[in-house]
Amino acid sequence: WVTVENGFGCAGSDTINVALSQAFYIDLGPDTTICSGDNYVLSPGPGFASYYWQDGSTASSLQVNNPGMYWVSVTDTYGCTGGDTVIIGVNPAPVFNLGNDTVICNGTSLVLEPGNQFSSYLWQDNSSLPVFIVSTPGLYTVTVTNAFNCEASDEIFVDVTAPEIDLGED
Repeated sequence: WVTVENGFGCAGSDTINVALSQAFYIDLGPDTTICSGDNYVLSPGPGFASYYWQDGSTASSLQVNNPGMYWVSVTDTYGCTGGDTVIIGVNPAPVFNLGNDTVICNGTSLVLEPGNQFSSYLWQDNSSLPVFIVSTPGLYTVTVTNAFNCEASDEIFVDVTAPEIDLGED
């Protein structure tokens, strides 16, 4: 507060309240690498008065799926600002195809092979071989993991049929 007096003996006073903003630390996390096709959410945390991202967006978080440098500047309710930067890399996801849904003849089998270039395989029955032999009808799925620890899945429906033979009466 302050009180002043002018040359004519008139006095005036004023008061102001000053609030100290709490120090805040903005952290978008460490530089990281995601798998192609994945979405990664960057967030400096809730409760700021405003957010400004490198792409001009103003949401409290940013969903990314491309490699690059991302930054945010935040402002608290007192007008104080802070920011952080993070670099996101993208590794390739596995690419494979088990094929179209198909029908096999009773007594035959179908070998499902996603390829041998993957580091792990997980089939619908929790087996982990790089091939799966099918002889019964059903939905077959596999999740493969590559050297970058990226995953992809595919599925195929296999039906089994037996031809009906009728040569007629003797």
